[in-house]
Amino acid sequence: MVFDTTHPNEDFEFFANSNLGPAFGLIERLKMGRIGSRRMMIQGYSEGFWPLKNKLQDLLYGNIELRPNGIIVYAANGSKRMGWVLGYHELIIFDSDHFSIHAQGLVIKFEKNRNYSENKSFIRLMMQKRLAYLSRYELPS
Repeated sequence: MVFDTTHPNEDFEFFANSNLGPAFGLIERLKMGRIGSRRMMIQGYSEGFWPLKNKLQDLLYGNIELRPNGIIVYAANGSKRMGWVLGYHELIIFDSDHFSIHAQGLVIKFEKNRNYSENKSFIRLMMQKRLAYLSRYELPS
């Protein structure tokens, strides 16, 4: 679900905490190394990201935060900010000419430039967390 996070938003905090779990504590952060990506340039996004719509063609940047049961994708356009709450069970990632995240009928595409290269280890960590989360569920035989 997409939220406008330009100003503190209680609905966003409640939804993120109830669906993804609370943010990692200090000790968990130190053990994991990092829980957030560096900023990445957004190449494109679907129509559902209404907080990012702007008549000006500014550069868009986004980053990803890990949570115990999913991720939050943050993006900013000028003074507007948005947060996209995604559970690991609905997260689909494509890595082709660009790096894209798909879920809930929405997509956000990141450019594969120097910023992407700096985030490769974080993306690997995110995928490991996703696999660990999904391995809790057994497929029917």
